[in-house]
This record gives sequence, C-alpha cells and structure tokens, in this order.
Amino acid sequence: MKLSTLFIILLASMIPAAAAARTESPLLKSAGQIAFSKGYIDDRFAISSTGSHLAYLTVESRGKATLRIRDLSKGTESSFDLTKTTNEPKEIFFVQGKAMVAVTVEDGKYDDYYFFDFTGKKLGTIKGVTDLLVKGGVIITYKRFNGNGVSVHTVQHFAPEKLGKPTKSMVLRGDMRGRVVINKASFDVAYFAPDYSFAFGKIIGKYDKKTDSKTPDMTGKYIMETKKLEPGTPISNNSLWDKTAYLFYRHPGMENFLRLSGTPTVDGISGTFNISAGPHNFTKVKYSYELGRFEFATLQQKRNLESDGSLWYSMMIDPQNPITLKSMKSEKRFIHFFSVNPKTAASADMGRIAAPSGLVTWKKGGAYIAVMRLSKFWTVGSETLELYKVN
Repeated sequence: MKLSTLFIILLASMIPAAAAARTESPLLKSAGQIAFSKGYIDDRFAISSTGSHLAYLTVESRGKATLRIRDLSKGTESSFDLTKTTNEPKEIFFVQGKAMVAVTVEDGKYDDYYFFDFTGKKLGTIKGVTDLLVKGGVIITYKRFNGNGVSVHTVQHFAPEKLGKPTKSMVLRGDMRGRVVINKASFDVAYFAPDYSFAFGKIIGKYDKKTDSKTPDMTGKYIMETKKLEPGTPISNNSLWDKTAYLFYRHPGMENFLRLSGTPTVDGISGTFNISAGPHNFTKVKYSYELGRFEFATLQQKRNLESDGSLWYSMMIDPQNPITLKSMKSEKRFIHFFSVNPKTAASADMGRIAAPSGLVTWKKGGAYIAVMRLSKFWTVGSETLELYKVN
C-alpha cells in the first residue's frame, strides 16, 4: 500500500462519520395567509373537524373584537362583533357536526361557554363548568366543586339544539378528600373517563382484626349513570399508582395523550415516550423517525382525535441535537407534525414547516393546519395566520 493511500485512510478514520442520509418528511404546502394590520389576530383559533371552516378572532387597537368564520373551500367569510362577550377568549372551537362555534371565557374558578351560529346569532350559553366537550353529537359538561367539607362532581349532557336545559344530569358526592362511601366501600376518586361516564379511582382496603392487617387497595370504577361501583384489581404499588393517576388527572377529556420525558440521544431517547391506552395504561410509541433530533419541551398535541382515530402532535427540531453534534454539524429549526395510531402506537412524520423563531402554535382539522408564529415578547397573537395543507 502506498504511503499516500495509507495517510488518506488514517485521516478519514479521524473525521466523524457524516450522519446517514435521511429522507426528510415533505414540506407542507401553503394554502394561504391571513393578515390583519389594524391590531392583531388572537392566538386562539380553530379549524372544524372536517377542515371546512376556520374561526379566528381579530382585536383592534381600541379593543374591538371580531370573530370571523371563513369557508376554506369558497374563500368567503362572515364576521360578527364579540366585544361584549370577550376580547380574550380562553378557547375557540367548533361543535362537531353542527354549524356552531363556541367561545370559552374564564370566570374565576370555572369557564363559561358561548355558542353562536356562523352569522353571529347567539344560540345559548353554558356557564360555570370545569370542562366541556362534544362527543357523538352530545355536549358533555363536567363541574368539580370543593368546599364546605365536601366534593361534588356533576356531569350533564346537552343537545346542541337546546342548550338551556340538560337532557341528563349525574352527580357524585364525597368528602373534602374526594372519598365516597358506597355500600360500605370507601372509594377515592382519582380522575374521570374522557367522556366523564365513569370515575376511576381506588377502593381502600379494609382492616382485618383477625390478622391485624389491612387488605390491599383495589382499583375501582364508579359508573355515573347507574351509580354502581365496579371493583377491579389489587394495587401492588400505591406510590406508583398515585403518580400515574396524577398524569391522567392532568389530561381531562382526552381519549389519548402522550407522555414524553427524558433526554434526546443519538439512538432516540433515554427516558419514556408513551401514549395512554385506557385507564392507568400506557403503550410505548413506535416512532419511525429520528426522535433524538427534537426538543422534547416543544411537544404540542391535539386534544381530540382525527376522524380516522389518529392523534396529531408536533415537535421542534433542536439545531444542536445529539445526532448533528456527533457529526459536527447543526441543522435549521423546523416544526414537524406527527400522527400516532393509539391502537397500534405506530407514529410517523407527516410533514414540516420552517420555524426559525421557535415559537409556534397550531390547530388542525381535516386536511388543514393553521399556524401562528409568535414572538417571545408578544405571545397573545400575531398580525398573520398561515394555512397549510397536509397530504
């Protein structure tokens, strides 16, 4: 072997290997941009589940708030003054399957919901609840009250066409700790099912005088409609059970949610990346992309599942991630959108857009994603709202 050839081989061995060629997810196709120069567009906006309409709020410099409903296929828009209701909504969302839009306003400990048709006609209000969701054409509300030595959980159903009176009302009462005594069994409420049809918790074990010991605590489900307590399985580790219960408690009304904790690595993650799979259960996410490229703190996920049952979420590229650092490189910041199948836990990268500022909020419905870029000095809105189409 010639000396020059040997030198080249030795030199090559000293240079870090370049990252394996990767096939990037496609750039999402722009579907237009909405601009408002008289003030700002609020960072609370929504796309209907079918992707037919976009709802967004413009706020003028003098405080006038206008809710705008845009037909995304026709490009037409209706609008109405929302100033008397609010110019700082907590949330805006469409009522699935109906030509209705809801505006959420914080009112102390609870939220008020105002419902309008697309012309601005007020259809009704539901006030003073902890949470509200729509499932199967039914509006479901949940209210949690703690005070005066008691805890009260109230679940009500409403027909969208008749918001003034609930079609069904169910109540679960307990003490200040959330403990309920049912047929001599002590049941500690931990959290509710995504549709609030049952409470999941812990049936406290009883003291046995003969053995001078306490029987193990068990899982339990309290069915709100039948008022029956269904025992489950013994709890082997109360501390771990309580920690898991808290995770579900923090994600009310979500059929599935992601749990991502740990550190990005060249191989993916040193930690946990799971999706919830029923009460107190998680499944490991089977991702088909380089997880180690992403900044875990930027994870955003939808509350509702898509019509195909998938859950969409996003993360930002970390320009100095472990994979690029190993190759002595860096990469530009993009936000990537992902889809995960809750049944199989399989997840794939669905597309990306450039995100140099690193502050982005988004909503998805049907084939559209609405994206707002925020400034670290101004996070309540922007002068522009971008639209993209997904394949």
